[in-house]
Order: sequence, then C-alpha cells, then structure tokens
Amino acid sequence: VLLLTAVVNKLRRNAVTFRDQFIIAYGGLRGAICFSLVFLIDDFPKKRLFITTTIVVILFTVFVQGMTIKPLVELLEVKKKKGALPTVSEEIHSRLLDHLLAGIEDVVGYWGQHYWKDKLVTYFIIIVYYRL
Repeated sequence: VLLLTAVVNKLRRNAVTFRDQFIIAYGGLRGAICFSLVFLIDDFPKKRLFITTTIVVILFTVFVQGMTIKPLVELLEVKKKKGALPTVSEEIHSRLLDHLLAGIEDVVGYWGQHYWKDKLVTYFIIIVYYRL
C-alpha cells in the first residue's frame, strides 16, 4: 500500500495521507489471496496444517481487526465521507424494493422485517393523516 500510494500521490492533486494509507493497510483484504494460494499448494504431508493456520489468521483479522477499525479511524481522525441525502431516484428504488419484498413476504406467508416495516410506515401515515 505504501509503495503504490507513493507512486499514485505523484499523479494526484489530493494526495493520500499517511493516516489513510495506514487505515487501508490495516483494513486489507482479510486473507482472500492467502487462502487461495495455500489451497492451491500441491499435496504434501503438512498441507492441512497450512490451511488450518491460514484460516485461523483470516478469522483473527476478520474479528479482531474488524472490531477495532472504527475506533482506530476515530482515534486517527481520518476524514470520512459526508453522508448526503439520497437522490429522488435512490429513494424511489429503495421504497419500491421495500414494498416489493413486503408483498412477496405477504404472499408466501412469511412476515419478516419488510412486512413489519411496511405496516408501521402505513400505520404512522394514517395517524399523521387523521391528526391533520
């Protein structure tokens, strides 16, 4: 990460800071490449040990580094993307999918999160409508 960002920073107007580089390196890919490489090793007596060790390291990075990344980002005061309001198109698609999934859940007889969300939204709309 450090070498690539050093090259990229020469070409960019807004350079990637060292804090950002550290967070990128700390986040990583969580062992996808390691697992595929160790799985592709030719058979030898200790191959299962290598696979098990790789899985343990991957699980460690997923859980330990995954749980500590947010406090680390806050500690290093990394600039975060500001949350923008969704566009009209995004809002329409989101509501359409919510209603579609609630309808599917109603047809199959399964009441999941979309069913109850749809019912609560409808209930609150009725309350607001009758109070006005």
